[in-house]
Amino acid sequence: MRRYALTGLIKLPFGRLILQYGGDLKTGNGLFEDLRFAVRVLTIF
Repeated sequence: MRRYALTGLIKLPFGRLILQYGGDLKTGNGLFEDLRFAVRVLTIF
């Protein structure tokens, strides 16, 4: 399986915002992802 991804990180006053974009280039077995976009929020308490 070959995959590509681009990740960005933004520091905010309450934590971090993580943006991810990517997908699969080649998959032998299993599910194939054409496109992936994810937004994650990391807070520290």
